[in-house]
Parts: sequence; structure tokens; C-alpha cells
Amino acid sequence: MRKITSIAWTLALGGCLGLSAGWSEELPTPEKAAEKIEAAVEEKALEAEAETKREIAEEAAAEATEEGAEAPAVPIPFQMPQWKMVTDEELTEALKLPEKATAEELLQFIRDTDSLRPANLEEKDPAKQEAQVKAFLAKVFEARIAAADKMLEDTELSAELKRTALSIQVMSLLTLSQIDPANAEKLYALAEELRKGDDKELSWSVDAMLIQYEMSQTKEMPTAEEYQSHVKKLLDHMKKGIEWKCLDQAFVGTVAQVVMISEQMLPVKEAVAVFNQFLEVLRSSEEKPMQQLADSLESVKKRLEMTGQVLDYTFQGMDGKAIPVKDFAGKNLLIVFWAISDQNSLEEIPLLMQLYDFYHEKGLEVIAVTVDEDNDELRQMLEKVGFKWNTVVNLSQKDAEGEEKVVSPAEYFGITSLPLKIFVGTDGKVVSANMPLMELLDTLEKAYGPLPKESTEEVADEAVEKAIDEAVEETVEEVDAEKP
Repeated sequence: MRKITSIAWTLALGGCLGLSAGWSEELPTPEKAAEKIEAAVEEKALEAEAETKREIAEEAAAEATEEGAEAPAVPIPFQMPQWKMVTDEELTEALKLPEKATAEELLQFIRDTDSLRPANLEEKDPAKQEAQVKAFLAKVFEARIAAADKMLEDTELSAELKRTALSIQVMSLLTLSQIDPANAEKLYALAEELRKGDDKELSWSVDAMLIQYEMSQTKEMPTAEEYQSHVKKLLDHMKKGIEWKCLDQAFVGTVAQVVMISEQMLPVKEAVAVFNQFLEVLRSSEEKPMQQLADSLESVKKRLEMTGQVLDYTFQGMDGKAIPVKDFAGKNLLIVFWAISDQNSLEEIPLLMQLYDFYHEKGLEVIAVTVDEDNDELRQMLEKVGFKWNTVVNLSQKDAEGEEKVVSPAEYFGITSLPLKIFVGTDGKVVSANMPLMELLDTLEKAYGPLPKESTEEVADEAVEKAIDEAVEETVEEVDAEKP
């Protein structure tokens, strides 16, 4: 079983709490808050520029009309977000609920709060800045809840506006719970009320957010048991969404992300079981996107199931010659999927080349499959780098009889992240269908002995790095030069 970092777990949950627009989208870190302020200034400048261009175009159109000529079409300028920078005093004034307001006016008040941004943030002390942002957000979302409460006091409120007001309450409480977990009690109480109502779709959506909120509150990496518990809750809720015909695709995306890291969280057999459970739920839906997602995940599951099995596959080299995996019997074979367009791959390839140089004579073979789009520029770049190992471009393969294409290597092996390494042992069986770099280093050391001291200290070959960088730069320049 492989370890997965807390960062990877956070990324797997990325975007799971899909909130409303503006500040509702996320609880900014101090760095993000500063970026928002800087972006606001830039957008204001762009907005002013667009307004000037619009005025010039309108004047030109008016002059043309006066002269009897056909007026040129006046372009509609891009509408930049209208952010309003406010001090604490101005915020208090802006968040005062309008008196004797209609539901529509209250809804507009809520929307207007999305434009508010804190002025005079502490720039030197990140902790103080974060506290300022949290305090600002708390006031904004408490005002939104108050406005939604006032909307719901209207006994003649339409069903659509009632749902909108309830959704605003949920979103606001969710954000407040992220600021201070003590607010979660109100959120759960509201969710319980909604479960008793007739709006199944809203109730399902709220419960979906709660499940993901609970997962996001995990401070440490979940254990295997906790992870499987999370997956079960997600899959059970997916089933309910399919049954009630209110399944949200964003929620499906979150489930898919969590399922995808099962191969890092669990032993292979248990990871395959998780995939099977997810695929079963996907297949139970008649929706075409769900079936397509299931089809795409089948190859990932198939790759996991290769572990412990003899790998019978034939790659096609850049020269068109067949490269059967069985030809490497008696040697360890590393199959690397990478891309020149992927920064993580570029950082890892020099070390892999160093491993190949040192261990090749001892019995290590490498097949490197680049998943970039196959074209002349890519091939020229790969030739310039001068890889000594077997290089494969991601071409559609032919079957054993040479008939028309089956699938490309990346499709066949279900490659969803880069770089990805498959390790095949001397017996031809897959040792790992997704081997981490550190595990690869340990495996090679056990098989052939440790790297020389200078190699372990200097993990990246500067000459190779430079060759790759130059090749990438030349190709980019060539592509730019060909642009009209």
C-alpha cells in the first residue's frame, strides 16, 4: 500500500464545496486575499480602458450617422466584475438590511454583497490579514442569512424564491462553518429541517455539501478505514441522487476524484473493489455522461488489475518497430508515461535517465511513452534530447495481426496523471501499476545495489535538463513563428 500526502487528499477534494459566486466561492488565504485586491485594481483599469474604447466607438458611430454613412457596429465591452473596496465603517453601512423591502429587493441586496471587498488589509502580518478577512466574511454572510430570513417571512413567497432563500442560508452557513466550526450546528439543524420538507432536490444538494464538508474537515490524512467510510457515504448519496433524479455532475466529479486516489490509499485488491463499486453506481444511471465516465474508468481499473499478472502488450517505437514487453523477459522493465508539457515529468525525467545509465548494464530496461500530441515537432524534440532508452509516442496501436487500431498506450493503461510508472519484474509480471519514485529507487537498490554517492547527491543531470529546456524552447519558438 502506498502513502498519499495530505496535499493530494486536499486536491482530491478540490472544488467539492461548490458555493455561490464572489466571496462565497472560497475562504481566501491571506495570499489569495492580496491577490484578489491586486486583481481588483487591474480589473478596474481594464474596465476603464474598455469604457474609453466604447465611448470612442459610440462617437465614431454618431459621426458616421450624421454624415449619412452606415454606422459601424458598436462592440459590447466585456463586463468586468464590479468590486467595491470598503472600510469596516462602510461595510457596516452597506450591510444594513433595506426596510420594507420586497423579496426581489432583498435578493438583490444579497447579490450586491458579492461585490464587497475589504480595504486597508494588513500587508505585513499574514496572521492579522487572515483574521481581517475572516471577520469581514463573517459579517457579510451573517447579513446574507438575515436577508434570507426576511425573505422567508413572506407567506406569499413563490416556490422558486423560497428555494433560493433556503439555498442562500445553506451556502452562507457552510461558509461560516469553514470560518468557525461552531457554526456547523446551525447548518446541520437547517439540513434536518429540509429533509422533512417536500423539496427532495434541495435536501439532496444540502446533504451532498455536508458530506463533502465533513471530509474537508479532516485535518490529518484519513486512515484506510476512514477513507473507505468516506467513499461509502459518497456512493450511497450518488445512488440516492440517481433514484431521485437530482444527481449533480459536480458531485460526481468529486466522487471520481476521491475514487481515483484509492490506488494510493489502499492495497491493490481493495482499490479495485472501490473502482468496482463506483462503476456499478455509474452503470445504474441511464445518463450518457455517467456511462462515458464509467467507460473511461474501466481502463484505470484494468491497469490496477494487471498487478501480479504477466503483461502482454506490444508498444510501437518512434521508428514504427514493434516493442513487445515479452522481449524483456529476465530483466526489470520500467514503463514511464510522461509529457514534455508536464512540469512534474520534466523534473523527474533527468533522474530516470540517470537511473537508466547506471542500472541498464545490470539489467534495467525502460520504455518511455510521451503522451503529448504526436507531431513532427514532438519527434524532432525527442530526437534532440537523445534518449538512450526505448521511446514511444502515444500513437494508436495495432493488434497482433496488424489490423486497424485498438487504442493508444495512454488509453489502454488508463493514464490519468503524470508522470506514471509501471514496473514489470524479471518474471514478466507487473510489480506495481503506479510506482512512486521513492519506491522505484528502493526497488532498484534492492535489485542492483545503491547508486554511487555522487548520483544520490546530484539527482538531476544538468546537461539533460538543459537539453530538454532548449528543445522545448526551440519548439515553442517554431510554433510561434508559424502563427499568422
